Amino acid sequence: MQKALREAKVHTTWTEPNEVYETAVRHFVACILDRGLSGEFLADFEIFAARVSHWGMLNSLSETLLRFTAPGVPDTYQGTELWISAWLTLTTAGPWIFILRRRMLDRLNGQTLAAAGDRGKLVRELLGNWQDGRVKMFVTHSA
Repeated sequence: MQKALREAKVHTTWTEPNEVYETAVRHFVACILDRGLSGEFLADFEIFAARVSHWGMLNSLSETLLRFTAPGVPDTYQGTELWISAWLTLTTAGPWIFILRRRMLDRLNGQTLAAAGDRGKLVRELLGNWQDGRVKMFVTHSA
């Protein structure tokens, strides 16, 4: 939240932080995410998020493929081969996060080899379980 506020450069910035504004926004976000205070809002929001998340996934996969196939050098950051959770930064996750990604890639490579005759079946299975991130890793690795 702080990064988004400061990089928007509307009411606060990295060079001139507005602590009063940031504290107010931090308080607002804490309240809106508190089920005891905002349970009705969160219930409605979860329905909305479930409805749009599929389209967000397709949008992200499209962007990933375009990044690799458009002219120039693809701007790809280590760790972005899966969906990125806002609750976990790759710099603080530790080396285990990359071990898990390596294992997932190895498993995905095995599935890809096994599906050599029918990649469509594998893609349908990956899309059916898109939340686990393997479909994004598949697009990244294939591209």
